[in-house]
Amino acid sequence: MPRSEQARWFAEEVQPHEAALRAYLHARFPSLGDYDDIVQERYAHLLRAQAAGQVRYARALLFTTARNAALDFFGRRRVLPMEAVTDCKELSVLQEQPGVAERVDQQHELEVLADAVTEVLGHLLRNTALVVVEDAKSGALTITRAAPPELPESLARPPCAPCAPCAPCAPCAPCAPPGRN
Repeated sequence: MPRSEQARWFAEEVQPHEAALRAYLHARFPSLGDYDDIVQERYAHLLRAQAAGQVRYARALLFTTARNAALDFFGRRRVLPMEAVTDCKELSVLQEQPGVAERVDQQHELEVLADAVTEVLGHLLRNTALVVVEDAKSGALTITRAAPPELPESLARPPCAPCAPCAPCAPCAPCAPPGRN
């Protein structure tokens, strides 16, 4: 094919699609950046294919080879295109949460803590009395705390006895911290 005929073919069949090709590349590969190299390479490829008589549909070949060239470009870089994230709510990112074993352990610790708090509060409520006194003249209420009743035997501890007359008091078995008996 003579150069003038090839130039006419290019001007009529290929060049009118340049704006659409650039828009397609920009929409499909926004992180590509410079589209000029791919467009120019595809033009050269298309002209060689036309000279060899291998082009039936110029637009289809142009867009297909441009897409493949962009994909090859990213494959050579071995980097995926990055896009800015503006709405983090729509991301489906894994959240760091404790595993099953950690959750079971946490649940057990909460249950033990709840039992301890319940026992202490129960003891306080059983062993603390509030006395409310109303003044007959003014009608004012006075709230005082009454002396707690004696501890039950199960909670009472005997006092420590000195080991020797001149020695300071050493903790006996019920008073000693664990491991010091």
